[in-house]
Amino acid sequence: MASLRDQIVESYVAAFNAADGITSYRRDEVTSLVFDGILAVPNILGESKRPELELFYECTLRVGITIVVNREDADPVLDNSLEVRYLDRAVASIERLVHTVELVQDARPVIVGSEYGKPLEANQIAAGLELSIQYAHDWDNPDTYSPNYA
Repeated sequence: MASLRDQIVESYVAAFNAADGITSYRRDEVTSLVFDGILAVPNILGESKRPELELFYECTLRVGITIVVNREDADPVLDNSLEVRYLDRAVASIERLVHTVELVQDARPVIVGSEYGKPLEANQIAAGLELSIQYAHDWDNPDTYSPNYA
């Protein structure tokens, strides 16, 4: 069974792939930067934990989402052919999706920051979103959360 952290990332990959015009992979699965539309790559940045009575851990997971677009796809009307405007439109579409994804324990993501304009290949530009997601897992098993301690 995968850890709850991994399940959260997989939930984002599945939701992004289900959306029109978005391709998504985990960072370790990206083998090519050839795609149509928007590429969204979620990955685990880190996690902090706080023990609760040696029963479970309250966790704050940090997830990064790299968003990549092809410069030449900037729309002449919507983006005035400006690649950064197109990138911002792509980031906005991912931001909207982030809050619709069903996560373990009904966890709610918080967008804590973004970074724009990282050039990749000659024809691509990228941005990054950082999310903070609070959840819990059992004391002795990061794959489960069973809060029925009686």
